[in-house]
Amino acid sequence: MEEWIRDNFEVTEDSYLNEETWEYEDEFTFIFDGKEMGTPINTFISIFGEERPSSIDDLKSKVNEGQWWNIFDDWKEKGILN
Repeated sequence: MEEWIRDNFEVTEDSYLNEETWEYEDEFTFIFDGKEMGTPINTFISIFGEERPSSIDDLKSKVNEGQWWNIFDDWKEKGILN
């Protein structure tokens, strides 16, 4: 998953301070609904797994319908997901 993220998104190293561990983590950013959004790579992997996503349905199956589903639909339209 981490390789897929780094291949498809802009990654800023040590840009997110994890307030539980007080360590900086890499974060990836993307544009959604006209706004730049960022997510720590480790957090994304903890929710969606370590394996490269095989499809949009693969990612959607790991969370309830909501904003992530809309983001994944956007990524599919942009050709990032199948």
